[in-house]
Amino acid sequence: MTDEINKESVATFNKQRAELLDAVYGGGHKVTLYTGRTITMSSIRQSLTYGGMIEGVPRSKEIYDYEINPRIDDRTYILHAPVREWDLFKNLPESPNSISYYIENPPITLPRIKCSANFNSGPIVREGIEENGISFIDLVWYQHEWAMPIAPEVMERLKAFDWDNLACFGEI
Repeated sequence: MTDEINKESVATFNKQRAELLDAVYGGGHKVTLYTGRTITMSSIRQSLTYGGMIEGVPRSKEIYDYEINPRIDDRTYILHAPVREWDLFKNLPESPNSISYYIENPPITLPRIKCSANFNSGPIVREGIEENGISFIDLVWYQHEWAMPIAPEVMERLKAFDWDNLACFGEI
């Protein structure tokens, strides 16, 4: 009997907590992940990827690192950064010294719009223990047009995101 009361109490508490979190943090764009978890976008910021570039072409190999190590800091994660390498100078018959750097380090670009959004959800389960609070993360992605909508290839990555292992946790 006590186990039934405890299970019922926990279920009631979890339902009320979910309603509280939705009242406080809800109202944004909701996405259901493939795990069944629903996350809510509470804010989105967009800018031109190269909006502040004064001159030249982007050629930093560091952009490739996003695919290898997408975590920027404790609460920010690169979700999608498709790189395009430009081989403008590869087929020249002679390589003048002035462009030899570009042959060895070809210009690379990301899509023209950078999106950064804050997502939140309910508790996370780590090592079999459900934390009591809210989970959240800032996700960054690049797409060719302004969001909304979120580009389909980005939405696929978002739905497959490993929330329980990568999101941050905060108590309420």
